[in-house]
Amino acid sequence: ADGLMATIGGLMLAKPFVAAEILVRLGPVPLADWFFHFAGMLVGSVLGSGPARALTKAAGLALPAGTRFAVNRIVEGWQYGSGLDYLPPAAPSPLDPEALKRARVAASAA
Repeated sequence: ADGLMATIGGLMLAKPFVAAEILVRLGPVPLADWFFHFAGMLVGSVLGSGPARALTKAAGLALPAGTRFAVNRIVEGWQYGSGLDYLPPAAPSPLDPEALKRARVAASAA
């Protein structure tokens, strides 16, 4: 949702008349429907984010064990549903680690 928000926000700031034209062409109902779904994606991303997980983990210490377990599963569901559980694979390097380190040092010195 972050990239989409930056793109749409940038468009609205750079070319405000385009946003008005989109509203006129689409009409308010489809735009409101889209906004509802976009807001849901944003809420899911916020609830599944690292700070929210840390906050629920800290607050969960005051909860009974069963409730804490349920809350943690809900937060993990938000994390999974928002795609925040994905870790891209490390890109393989044709160089061994020592040669790669020397190449990075040489590139930063150039």
